[in-house]
Amino acid sequence: MFIHDLEIGSALEFRDFIIGFAEGIEIAINKNSADCFANVRHSFKDFEDSFRLIEEGFQRKSIGALSVGIQKLGAALQEIIRAFDVCQVPKLIDDIREISEQLKSGTAGIIKLLVKESIIIFRNRRDLTADFRNGVANWKSRNFRDCGRNVGHIIGVLIE
Repeated sequence: MFIHDLEIGSALEFRDFIIGFAEGIEIAINKNSADCFANVRHSFKDFEDSFRLIEEGFQRKSIGALSVGIQKLGAALQEIIRAFDVCQVPKLIDDIREISEQLKSGTAGIIKLLVKESIIIFRNRRDLTADFRNGVANWKSRNFRDCGRNVGHIIGVLIE
């Protein structure tokens, strides 16, 4: 069952996701910014769509579904960029924006996808498959902080 079916997206869940993202990308967040995240108008829709498609891609060994899911993740990063901007966390906004645009335009060149017995996702010889799988699992179990941490780690590797 995916999250929109459970009517989630509260301010505290969004804050937890953003704090986890910051931890994953290794950005220090002060208390004022953390409190601010809970007050930012937000939507989990693109994240929800992204994780649903990524899971479908893994289950069906579908590069197409996985690629579209990763493109949706690029679109979803706009929520993080806006929250960082509103809450005055300028660190890496430009880098995150660049990765967001690259992901939205397609995975070619930024992430490599291989299908063997299963799908493997990597960038610069770094395997990101577990981060994507864990992100989906944490999203579905409503563990937003760890899900954010998974996404933050993915984006951190892509920024390198």
